[in-house]
Amino acid sequence: MKYDLLMLNITRDGSYVSPGFRESIGQHLIASYVNKHDFKAKTYAGYATGCKLVIENEIQVNQVDNIGLYCSCDNYNIVRNIVIWLKTEFRVNVFVGGPQAVALKEKFLRETNCDAVVVGEGEAAVLELLEYYVDGYGSLRRIGNLRFIDGQYGYVENDIREPIKDLDAIPFPDMDNSLNQRYKTGDSIGIITGRGCPYACAFCYEGAHSKNVRYRSLDNVFKEIDEMMVRNPNIKFLCIYDDTFTLDPDRVHEFCKRMRKMGKKLNWFCEGHVQTLLKNPDMIEDMISSGLVSMQIGIESGSRRVLEAYKKQITPQMIIDVVKLCKKFGLASLTGNFIVGGAFETLETLNESIALAKELIRHGVGMLECRTVFLALYPDTPMSSNPEGFGIYALEEQNKKSVVTMHNSVVRTKALARNDIIKLKKQFDRVIAEEYRKQAKKADKQTVLSCFKIQNKEDTINSVWKSTFLSFRHIKNFLEIAEEDRKCRESCGREKIRSLYPVRTFELLEYDRNEALCLEGLKFTGMEKLILENAVGACNLEELSGICGTDAETVERVCEKLNDRCLLYYSNF
Repeated sequence: MKYDLLMLNITRDGSYVSPGFRESIGQHLIASYVNKHDFKAKTYAGYATGCKLVIENEIQVNQVDNIGLYCSCDNYNIVRNIVIWLKTEFRVNVFVGGPQAVALKEKFLRETNCDAVVVGEGEAAVLELLEYYVDGYGSLRRIGNLRFIDGQYGYVENDIREPIKDLDAIPFPDMDNSLNQRYKTGDSIGIITGRGCPYACAFCYEGAHSKNVRYRSLDNVFKEIDEMMVRNPNIKFLCIYDDTFTLDPDRVHEFCKRMRKMGKKLNWFCEGHVQTLLKNPDMIEDMISSGLVSMQIGIESGSRRVLEAYKKQITPQMIIDVVKLCKKFGLASLTGNFIVGGAFETLETLNESIALAKELIRHGVGMLECRTVFLALYPDTPMSSNPEGFGIYALEEQNKKSVVTMHNSVVRTKALARNDIIKLKKQFDRVIAEEYRKQAKKADKQTVLSCFKIQNKEDTINSVWKSTFLSFRHIKNFLEIAEEDRKCRESCGREKIRSLYPVRTFELLEYDRNEALCLEGLKFTGMEKLILENAVGACNLEELSGICGTDAETVERVCEKLNDRCLLYYSNF
């Protein structure tokens, strides 16, 4: 069936792409927008290895002759190669948009023979492009947000158009526009409820350009959610991809109120800004009570000087306080990145980051996951435009050799060579892993069980904590029997607990030179040691008190503590 526009989001593989981003919501919004104006657009998301046959089929069989490609820093080479191939093999119009488009200028257009580059919001620009290409109406020189090569005037950069103010006027993404036939068909769906960012983070394109914050009405947002749930009753998880969802506390409270009124409970995720969260702790509590199970915050560094250079408007102590609040109110999962090799980075600033990461992990056991990334020089940001002003020097050759941004060091600083940055990131990662293990083996069972409470298909929530907990044999064993342990304790009641049989969750008994019982770096002496040695299911708690030579109340109290640390469980027999 002939249609007017095919939009492509092509990546190398899925190892570094969040499931929610494998199909671009932005492209789906553009497709719905142009469809509303009597054009027909489709989208396709896939890997570079297999997209060629799909594209050939759509051009040759379905006669589509306008192709749009989503371009990010990570798929620039793919997009460049596809554009050259398309313009060499077929008579089609090709344009490129997406976050990397801001860096695509005359050189890219001439080298690839690409027809146009769309910068910024794409809905209106793409609609006018289709009016020009399909209907022969209008002029490329009058299309805002467009860059192109004109036969008469040469390279042209048109003015940037005003952002769309009424976001409710954009139709919802339509699953039927996806050639993959999998868009929003899983148990996790994504949604954007607003656009723009008022902050000015030095490393971020959004903060450098998208100042005009606009929101969809909540009536419009929940209408889309309701429609998606009718189409896909299996939805369990809602991902809100706004850059600044928590910017307006009143709107967030109203959103939470409506989430609680929904007929089906949805767990949900959003990004939060440390400054706003700290000023509005009641908002954190309200979000969690309405189904928020996972949130991401910007950490970036443990150095005040570095944070000030980034214009984050936060301090390390503010980050600590937000983590404490999230833990206090029972958030299941909180994540944050540390940039290694960023602004004014030195050994001292990295040690400050390491110290902060360790403290955050201690406050957020089972909940907070710290990750490290290399600095990425995204185009047209303060840091990429003036790296020396931030104490860094761009390594262009390394940048060209990167497959995935933030996974390769592409700068050096005044104090650190590139190899130093790489070694220090590895050290940082080792310290974080050691701190996870250190805190995990001391965690109480409620923390452990809460970590495994939230599950989604991709199992991305608390994945590091889950794997860390499972690396301890006694915790893994406890998790397998935890539900039976709970039922057993509840069924017998408090007065009959002494009739239950305590069983330790590990088998091997090892001792140090002082005869202390050892397990994963933990040491047990006295009553704890005696109980663990004899907690083999041969005697109940009452009988165990006789072996320990003390009263049953004391043994019960110690057993409860050991049970809380996942070191023993209770059995009826």
